[in-house]
Amino acid sequence: MSDPLIRAVYRTFATMLKIELKAILPNAIDPFATEHVLGEVTFAGKATGLVHLRLPKSFIPLLGERLLGLSPADIADSETANDVIGELCNMIVGNFKSNLCDAGLSCKLSPPKILRTEIFKLRTVDGGTAQRYGFRATELDFFADLSVNPWTE
Repeated sequence: MSDPLIRAVYRTFATMLKIELKAILPNAIDPFATEHVLGEVTFAGKATGLVHLRLPKSFIPLLGERLLGLSPADIADSETANDVIGELCNMIVGNFKSNLCDAGLSCKLSPPKILRTEIFKLRTVDGGTAQRYGFRATELDFFADLSVNPWTE
């Protein structure tokens, strides 16, 4: 399951954001010590699980500019900032879903939930496994968490 997620992250960042990423070991990145943004999308079908994107808040202005053409002033309110993160989640997890469907694992996605949190716990879905992935770009380091139960149907 990790390969479809990693490919989805790479594709989204390369094509939509024009940001080159490198996958790195998650323990090479310090966990965020302060509040960060957590985007969550769940999926259900032949496989059930969730994807978390953990990003520093400081990355939101660049995302807003690259994804939606917004200026930093445009995303000063948390609602617009949440929309930017939600759009990123939709793109990455949409690509992930496409990769799963190509592998014969059809599923449906939930709308993204966006939280501000200081908690840095890897969550696991019932009966599933979880894995954290680290990514590095010139502009930032971030994490993607995947928990999946491939035996739900």
